[in-house]
Parts: sequence; C-alpha cells; structure tokens
Amino acid sequence: MLYDVQTVPQSPLKVESTGTTPIPTTPKPSVESDSNKDLSERSPLHIPYHVIAVRTLVYEKAEKHNLNGLSMMSKGRFIAAISEFNKAIYLLPREMSYVFHRAECYLSINDIQGAIDNYRRVCQNSFQPKFVPRRLAKAYFTHGLVEMDKGQLYIALEKFERSYNLFKGNDQLIMAMVMCHLGLDEMDEAFAYLNKLIQKYDKEPDLYVIRAKMYQSQEDVSLIIAQVYHNLEIIKKLHPNHPEVPYLQRIVNDIVVQYRNKAFEFVGVGEVRKAITCLTKAILIIKDALLLTQRGLLFHQIGDYRHAIEDLQPIVEQEKMDVSKEVLTKLADSFYHLALGFVRYGDGHEAIKAVSQAIRYNSTAVEYYKLRAECHESFERYSEAVNDYSMCYNLHDDPIYNQMTSSLLYKIAVQKYKDKNYVKALDTLNRCIKTVVLVEALLLRAKTFYKLQNTKAAIEGIIEVLKINPGNVEAQRFLLEDICNGSDTDLANILQAYSIVPFPEYSTNEIKLQPDIIEPVNHNTSSAIIPNTPKTSIIESQFQKL
Repeated sequence: MLYDVQTVPQSPLKVESTGTTPIPTTPKPSVESDSNKDLSERSPLHIPYHVIAVRTLVYEKAEKHNLNGLSMMSKGRFIAAISEFNKAIYLLPREMSYVFHRAECYLSINDIQGAIDNYRRVCQNSFQPKFVPRRLAKAYFTHGLVEMDKGQLYIALEKFERSYNLFKGNDQLIMAMVMCHLGLDEMDEAFAYLNKLIQKYDKEPDLYVIRAKMYQSQEDVSLIIAQVYHNLEIIKKLHPNHPEVPYLQRIVNDIVVQYRNKAFEFVGVGEVRKAITCLTKAILIIKDALLLTQRGLLFHQIGDYRHAIEDLQPIVEQEKMDVSKEVLTKLADSFYHLALGFVRYGDGHEAIKAVSQAIRYNSTAVEYYKLRAECHESFERYSEAVNDYSMCYNLHDDPIYNQMTSSLLYKIAVQKYKDKNYVKALDTLNRCIKTVVLVEALLLRAKTFYKLQNTKAAIEGIIEVLKINPGNVEAQRFLLEDICNGSDTDLANILQAYSIVPFPEYSTNEIKLQPDIIEPVNHNTSSAIIPNTPKTSIIESQFQKL
C-alpha cells in the first residue's frame, strides 16, 4: 500500500516522491546529530575545526551516494541503488533515511527478509516517520503471502499478525488471516476476523456468503441451518439476485441433504428403487439438476428408460449445463433401449424416432445406426438404410456392413428398373458393384445396358457374369433369348468371340427358361452380334481388377 506525503506532516524527515514510493530525505547537515547533548556540547565553539571539516566531508560524500542511489531507484536499477545506499550507510550508519531507501529497494526486488530487517532498523530509531511502520507492515504482509503460497500456514499467520499489529487498516490482510485460520481449522479465530470485516462493511453480501459457507462446515446440523438461513436472509435483502443465493438455499433445505445422503446409502447396499424414492422426495422440495441427473442414472440402471429420459434429457438440453460424457451415454442408451421396445411392439416409426435421438447424443455407437437401418429397410426406405449401413462401416470396418449396403443398393436398382428409370438404375448398380461385386447386380446391369440400347455393354456384362458363374441359367437365357433373339448361331459366335465355353447342348429348347423382371425387347439381331469383338473388353478388365 502506498501512502501520501500529507499523511505525515509532522515528520522530522522531509519526503521526496520518486515515482509512486515516498522517499524520506536526509535532514539538513548539522555539526552534531546526537540530540541528547546539551547546547554547550552541541555548540560549534567547543568542537575543533578539523573535526567539523571531516564531518562535513563525510556527510557530503554520503549524501552523494544517497543521491546516486535515488537516481538509480528512479530508473529501476535497484541492485545498483542498494550498493550506493550501502556506501552511504557505511559513512553515516545512524542516518535512517538511507536505511529506509535501501529497504524500499529490497522490497522492490522481492527480497522480503532484507526489506523487513531494514524497516525494523528504521522503526527502532526515535525519529522514524509515521508511515514507516506501514511499510514494514506491507513487507510482513508480502512475506506472509509468500509463505501462504508455499502452504506454510503457521509461518504465514505469524507474519500476518505482525503486519496487523503494525497497521490494522489493511482489509486484504484481515481476509488473508481468515483464510489461514480456516486452513488451520481454527474456526473461532477465523470467525472473529471475518466479523471485524463485516462490522466495517456491513453492506457487502460476499462477506455474508463466506460466513454462511464457513458455518456449513460445522458438525452441528442445527447450527448450520440456523446460521446459514440467517446469513441467507441478509444476502437476499442486500442482493436478491446474488449468484450464491440458490446454493445457500439448498443448504437451508437440510431435508434435501438428508434425503440425498439416504439415497446414497441405499445405492451402496443395492436398494436402487429405495434410493430413487429418496431422490424423488428431495426433488419435490427443490428441482435441482444434480438430483435429476442422479435419479435419471438410477432409472437407467433398473431399466426404466422412459423415466430416465424424462430426467436426463432436460439437463442435456440446457445450453449452460456442463454435462458429463457419462450422462450423454446413458441418455443415448436409454433412447436406444426405448427404440428396441418399439421394435418388439412392431412400432417401427417410433423406433426410428427414438434411435435417431440416441444417435444425436452419441454418434459413435454402431448398433444405433444398424437398428435404424433395419427399421428403414422394413419400410423399404432403402436409401436411408444405405446411409446408415455406410456409417456402420465407417465406424466399424466390418465387411458385413458393405454386403448389407450392396444388397440394399441392388434392391434400389431393381425398384428403379421396374419404374423404367434405367439411367438411375445404372448409377445405383455401378455403386453397388463398386461396394461389393454381386452376380445378380452384374446381370441386372447388363439388362439395363440392353434397355438403354447399349448392346455391346450388355453383351460384355453377360460375359462377365458367365465368367464368374458359367452355369447361371438366367444369364444364358438372357443372352440367347434377348440378345441373340433365339439364334444358336449368333450365340455361338458371341461365345467364340469372348472365348467362353459353349453351353452344354445350348439351344432354345434345352435351356430352362426362368422368369425375368424385364420385358422382352426386340432388337435387330445383326446389331447384337459382334464377331470382331476383342477378347478383353472394358468390363472384363474392370472385373479382373476387382
């Protein structure tokens, strides 16, 4: 704390201001500085001339070092200033202004013990200014804070008490003493110092908050309720919207605490339903987010997922609430089990809604996407199911999810093929085959090419199917009946061109016809026969890569 020069008008030492710290200057030179001598002894007539000359020379040299030190202090060169003051003190050891200047330098470089030693030396002098004890008090206070940070509470409290004895007007010091006594579990002393601050600042609600929380740590429950309630009423009058009011209100509601503690005891012995009953009674008194969260987790533990959602979801939806990962996981799992219940009862739409909420709170659970994909698939929403199976594969690299995705893409392509949307069907089939190669997808793609009048690509697609499965009767029938228009000669030419082994006794009458989803389209046979087709086609090369 800095003190103004005007606070010490009667000091025998004059004060200069160098920056923010008052510096007492040296008095005017005198022949003899000892005030205990009488006038005859202090008269220059009784002192030899050479003694006066030596004393004057010593004083001038000491004052020069002092001025050099003050100049260095103003520049922030405190180490060099201490060196100059040491020289001045060596010449005039009884000049307390030099000692005071050195103490200020020690304090500026955080040499607390050095500052204390020099301040005490100044205080022991009868001519010390009135504000010097305050500077010493500040040094003790700073030293106490250092020890407090180290956890040395006894030493810190000793320094604080010395500072308090020198100057009792430092409110920060009093609060520091309160904290030290609390750390040492000396509640009576802590209350005594805190009450001094409350008497001085009786309109400050934060002090009452501190006192209420100190009473909270007492063992006497009745005392806690009475004192906390008393301080809470004062806080409400001074600051009705104080942020600590809700917290203190919960302390006053001791029955809530009792119910909560009883609930923990029941959980410890495995009586979860009784614990839920205790928490429910507590929530009826005060609807606290923590109590709701604990009850929601207990509901999840016993499988009451609907009530778990009712407790946990409002907590999660509050933007300012810091929700733990456990709460989010349990909430998502509650929605997932709720969705499973809807599936068992055959309500797929509600199941999709519930599992979508589960994914919202936990987007990394594979089983959530799998369940929603199955629900979409049951409603023939294959596009949505494909997206969910793709997420399953991204989260868990399992080939089964790719097979499911490819199978659904094939179903989508079949639907588009039936709707005669051949272009989109072809795009979907390409995506399907890129995911997992399905023979039926290759066959349908060949038929789609044929519908798009791309006979060459259709032939290559059928050849690709026959290379994978030479006995595929449907591919044989499509090649013979549709592409070759029933001509055994054209069929033989195509098989020879692509080096395919001829079908056993292939002819229109020998091949067992299979029902087909496509409608027969009559094309010119000559356009379907390509005798000069190279043996390795584009589709074949892609198949070989796969």
